[in-house]
Amino acid sequence: MLFCKFSQLFRIISYKYVKFTLNYVKTNLSGFISIFVHLYQINAFW
Repeated sequence: MLFCKFSQLFRIISYKYVKFTLNYVKTNLSGFISIFVHLYQINAFW
């Protein structure tokens, strides 16, 4: 019983964490893309 409750709690927490991460990535996607492009340009230059 305890394990069942723990797994349920873990599922809820992980679901909220994934949702938060997806929202964070969505809002900062343009920033990430510009950073990746910048890094790629530096690597291509070298």
